[in-house]
Amino acid sequence: MSWYCAQVFGDPQQGAEELLDGDIITAVEFNEDGEFLAVGDKAGRVWLYQQQDIKLDGDLSAKDSSRKRPSTRPDTEYAYFLQFQSHEPEFDYLKSLEIEEKINAIKFLKRQSEPLFMISSNGFV
Repeated sequence: MSWYCAQVFGDPQQGAEELLDGDIITAVEFNEDGEFLAVGDKAGRVWLYQQQDIKLDGDLSAKDSSRKRPSTRPDTEYAYFLQFQSHEPEFDYLKSLEIEEKINAIKFLKRQSEPLFMISSNGFV
């Protein structure tokens, strides 16, 4: 199996010289069925994207699990769903050390009902 980048998030016009340190991706995780993609960054933000299917006419529709994907080209993209600030910089007074807001790990919890739960960590991994 080989991987390649078929979709870019963010502003494609923004040059690499304008990249902020906080915008660097530090964690990526899919949920169990691949419908959601969570991306964590150095600024402590978690970005959530939802899978969208591409119809032959180019329109996006909600995920349809009954449709078979052709093996010759990918027909799935991830669209922005939501973003939240998961962690803020803190100071651990017991260890006299700063804890940065960078997301080190994201884990989706197994679904028991409709809501989607995840855990993110900014601690030492």
